[in-house]
Amino acid sequence: MKENNTATEQPKAGIGSVALTLGLMSMVGLLFSLVLGLIIEDFSVLPPLRTIILPLSVAAVACGLYARSQSPAPLQKQKKAANLGLVLGGFTLLLILNIFILVALFFMP
Repeated sequence: MKENNTATEQPKAGIGSVALTLGLMSMVGLLFSLVLGLIIEDFSVLPPLRTIILPLSVAAVACGLYARSQSPAPLQKQKKAANLGLVLGGFTLLLILNIFILVALFFMP
């Protein structure tokens, strides 16, 4: 007979950890792109913002929202990872939007 050990098993983070990973990847990618743009002194680094970092941050926000809505109360690890992924993805989206606005205002004729 199989015993039910649900009380002793640790729940896995699942989609919350995916949101956290995507949020971290988007934030690190954005910081790397900005530092590389300052070193090169050229705004040719902006296309990776649109092609890689922007979808990563949107996916982090979407996964974070989904994980928050689907996680039951005992899965605090999943909620914490989902919240952090949501915050990192949202903050990256705000930074990208500010960068696009500043470039459009000051560097476009």
